[in-house]
Amino acid sequence: MQDPSMKNYTVEEFQLLVAITEEHSFSSAASRLSIDNSVLSKKLNKLEEKAGTKLVHRPGRPYRLTHAGERLLTTAKKVLELTEMANRDIEAMRHQHHLTIISNPSIAIIDVAPALKILREQLDVSVKLIDGNFSEIKSAVLTGKADIGLLTENPHHDGLRFFDYRSDRLCLLCPISHDLSWRESVKLKDIGEYELIGASAARQINQFLEIKAADAKVTLKYVMEADNFDLQAHLVNQCGIPAIMLESLARQWAKAFNIRAIPISEKWATGKFFACVPDISTLSPATTSLLEILCARKKFT
Repeated sequence: MQDPSMKNYTVEEFQLLVAITEEHSFSSAASRLSIDNSVLSKKLNKLEEKAGTKLVHRPGRPYRLTHAGERLLTTAKKVLELTEMANRDIEAMRHQHHLTIISNPSIAIIDVAPALKILREQLDVSVKLIDGNFSEIKSAVLTGKADIGLLTENPHHDGLRFFDYRSDRLCLLCPISHDLSWRESVKLKDIGEYELIGASAARQINQFLEIKAADAKVTLKYVMEADNFDLQAHLVNQCGIPAIMLESLARQWAKAFNIRAIPISEKWATGKFFACVPDISTLSPATTSLLEILCARKKFT
């Protein structure tokens, strides 16, 4: 005889067997399952047919399980417990919000971290952060790999909506001992006379500065290269060589080290930051809330 616990049973059949066992009578089990006694008997008969053996001793009360019934009961309780756990997990996931954000690392430090602190006070949200350059950010949002992207460049692209949420400007992070440290502001031609700690060639800021330097007929003299603003700031402090970075970041480092953040006065040095999303009517509650936090007083509904 085949082991009854190895057949393909339904959750409903397992619930039937457990109810009969725990209630010790057909009428109580039927009431628990919200069915008639006759329906319960028919369901039990079909269950025993599937098992190929008797599962419940009919004579006498309370009803007792046969050896096969006891064996199947063990499996039934395990399956029902796992089913309940799965249902709880699914229900929890249904109420939890998920959000994928793509940006370059500097924006993540300045904008995403404080915005997420506020967001998590409002919603139960799990967040995934992805690093990306300008083209990667647009592609990820367009294809649905990210819910929202944060970037600094010209925001024209079909299929995406862009919202400017703040401005920032470039500045010179300069050691106190440097010749330019006394200045209240500088221009690119002033910076071109000195050695610099630059960003890696692939970074947006490096490419942008090369264009502006060419326009101004200035050669930027990079003697070191760093992959991120944090490393640049540490090198400025330790090596005494300035670097160009976002003012919002530079002022944070100026508080930590004996260095100054000197604004670049040219108009091109100030730019806007943008959040990009797909069709605004399809945004999730978490994406909408983050967008509202970034844009402060604006509402996106």
